[in-house]
Amino acid sequence: MAAAHGELHELMSGQLAMWYAQRFAPGNWSFRIAEYMEIHGEVDLELLERAARRRVDEVETFRLRFRVVDGVPLQYVHDAADYPVPLVDVSAEPDPRAAADAWMRADLHRAVDLDGGPLYGTALIKLADDLTYWYTWVHHCAMDGQGGMLIATRAAELYTALLEGRSVEDGAVAPVSVLFDADRAYRESADLDQDRRYWLDRLADLPIVTAGGSNRLRRAQHAPLRHTDAVGQEEAADLKAAARRLRTSLAGLAIAAAALYQHRMTGERDVVVGIPVRARTGKREMGVPGMTSNILPLRLTIDPGTTTAGLLRQTSQAIREGLRHQRYRYEDLHTDLRIAEGELCGLLVNVMAFDYDLRFGDCAVTAHNLSTGTVNGVRIDLYERSGLQVNVDVNPDLHDLRAASDVSRRYLSVLRWLATAAGEDRVGGVEILDADERRLVVEEWNDTGAEVSSESLAGLFEARVAESPDAVAVVGDGVEVSFAELDVRANRVARLLVGRGVGVGSVVGVCLERGVDLVVALLGVLKAGAAYLPVDPELPADRAVVMVADAGACWVVAEAGADFGGVEVVDLDEAVGLPGERLGVVVSGLAAAYVMFTSGSTGRPKGVVVPHAGVVNRLVWMQERLGLSPGGRVLQKTSFGFDVSVWEFFWPLLWGGVLVLARPGGHRDAAYLAELIRRERVDVAHFVPSMLEVFLAEPAAAGCGGLRWVVCSGEVLPAYLVRRFFEVLGGVGLENYYGPTEASVDV
Repeated sequence: MAAAHGELHELMSGQLAMWYAQRFAPGNWSFRIAEYMEIHGEVDLELLERAARRRVDEVETFRLRFRVVDGVPLQYVHDAADYPVPLVDVSAEPDPRAAADAWMRADLHRAVDLDGGPLYGTALIKLADDLTYWYTWVHHCAMDGQGGMLIATRAAELYTALLEGRSVEDGAVAPVSVLFDADRAYRESADLDQDRRYWLDRLADLPIVTAGGSNRLRRAQHAPLRHTDAVGQEEAADLKAAARRLRTSLAGLAIAAAALYQHRMTGERDVVVGIPVRARTGKREMGVPGMTSNILPLRLTIDPGTTTAGLLRQTSQAIREGLRHQRYRYEDLHTDLRIAEGELCGLLVNVMAFDYDLRFGDCAVTAHNLSTGTVNGVRIDLYERSGLQVNVDVNPDLHDLRAASDVSRRYLSVLRWLATAAGEDRVGGVEILDADERRLVVEEWNDTGAEVSSESLAGLFEARVAESPDAVAVVGDGVEVSFAELDVRANRVARLLVGRGVGVGSVVGVCLERGVDLVVALLGVLKAGAAYLPVDPELPADRAVVMVADAGACWVVAEAGADFGGVEVVDLDEAVGLPGERLGVVVSGLAAAYVMFTSGSTGRPKGVVVPHAGVVNRLVWMQERLGLSPGGRVLQKTSFGFDVSVWEFFWPLLWGGVLVLARPGGHRDAAYLAELIRRERVDVAHFVPSMLEVFLAEPAAAGCGGLRWVVCSGEVLPAYLVRRFFEVLGGVGLENYYGPTEASVDV
């Protein structure tokens, strides 16, 4: 029976989720289902109005209103008399279609009062004697997209019955209490827990779940942006025929194409796309407009070797299984999995495989969608309407209209490829770039040819010594060392090493605390023609021995008495008094400059040999990008066992800058670093993001505004930390780099 007028009812699960969503984004008008039916031919406007009023009387969903009682939102069915059916006549306007569109858009943008205000509106708009729009909107709290077809069908039935003098009782819509009762019964049944267990078993090991979410999405605060494309009737028929050939439906083909599009765009093997579903099971509930819709997170495994037949089988199976458990709420899944709302499915695809083949008497109808609801990421809607209409809606906080257009174009490209593929074809063959994009990526972006210096690090350093021998090269240990003095001391170390048998192709370990002696040792090894192997003094002794052995180093520059498993130890004190002239060892750009061990994040740490040409090219790029001036000061605080230290050491030495050395262990002390940066007038400093956060929390950091650049790398740089950086350091430049130890590259 119908709900008693004014009787309060709990909100259904789907309604409650939408109610909270609108509360969190009060300015977002798009929490509505809105369409208009374009009626072609002369209609009886008086009968059309009677049909509209009868529909309001019959469809209790239209008359739902909310009231908050003791903090809990409840709903009731309001009086039908408070829902007018205005007739808007724009037939005299210069452009009636534009005028009608403007009227509907303005009406849609009016705010909705969720505390007692109407959640439904309609209007009849006359454009000409033979053209009328029947416009309707319903808030998503009251009705979902499935209801749109139901109310449109009922509108046509009512008008035609009135026109033909038949009873309007036939086909009357059941009361909304049918949905209330079904929702309550499900929430009290064992099915709910069974459905919950199914989804947790299916999704609990997703990378996004085990990693704690990525916060890629955020709740939309504004109405989505929309791009629309059309697929003609002939091509739409071909797509349906292809679906039958591939033993699926048009919806199955379209959903599989969305998953494949997601795989190709992200490279992810674990793909989850969302599909809106009715979340109803009973036949009677199917005929009642209301808000029960839910999102099924379809999880598929796709790699380039997956066949089209395999992809379609996976898709069909995931849909079949998911539909058995479709009533468990998508919003509750996020809570169960402890991830942010919307994290599961950034891409939704909704296939409405029904045409509005309706008639108002003898008048044909063309249906037009104005709003399908809000979007937190990207949603692709496909409608069967004289072919296929493809709407791509995007969250404007994350995407623009160009992005929506790109999604539509690429998605349709994937859909067409899938429709023409054989079952055994591999999905790695699908192309998502058009000709212009391919040329951009393959030719323009890949046009990276550049002159690469054939010089070695030692050779470029010596050239800088010749240009400015008396300029300060290094500040550390409480002293300043000129380029000329640094060169002499390094030459002595090189002479010492060569005398011990070191030559081109040798690997020499260096195990010293940060200080001037460390810089002298590194240059000395390079001047001897060898590659240096950094051995951090803080490493466990057994780890240091393994590294030296793995790298094939036969010498280690270290403090006297150090033990590296029998490898010869070279004490820098032995170089004192040796001649300071250069040895003239010639090293090509292809010779090894250093051997560095990776972090081991992908397995066992491995030693990587990096040539002079690679690191010199990398330093040239950094100089071109950041432009260190002669005398510009670079802070060296990174452990020299990490590749970041390479540019910290050699960039200033090769371009006439000053290398400012932090004291040993000083890289962990934010207050000390702030004082050092200010005192030594440092221009460029590097921080891993976690240490940058600690540094910015240090009150003295605010006095480091004299920095020109801060470079970040080694970890993810969160957006909140970027904002904090500019709050504290104002106009200081911030560069975020990523580069593997295995190569001299940064991006």
